[in-house]
Amino acid sequence: MPAFGHPKIPNPFTEELTLLGVGAARRIVLLNTAGLVVLERRLHGEQRVTLSVATLPAGVYLVRILADNEARTLRVVKQ
Repeated sequence: MPAFGHPKIPNPFTEELTLLGVGAARRIVLLNTAGLVVLERRLHGEQRVTLSVATLPAGVYLVRILADNEARTLRVVKQ
């Protein structure tokens, strides 16, 4: 059984990136296209997580959602 269903993420986003439905996730990692970690947040059962990304340049990013036994990577665009 999957640790989380289909997380909802606004795409594209601007100054904040809000993730819904990530209650089973333990960590959220935001990577740039070079694979470098630009933001990381440890979670403790939150269903909704808002990341402040106003200082990041516009472009394509990967959101890596990590649970105990599952990981999912989603492509997002910052305008």
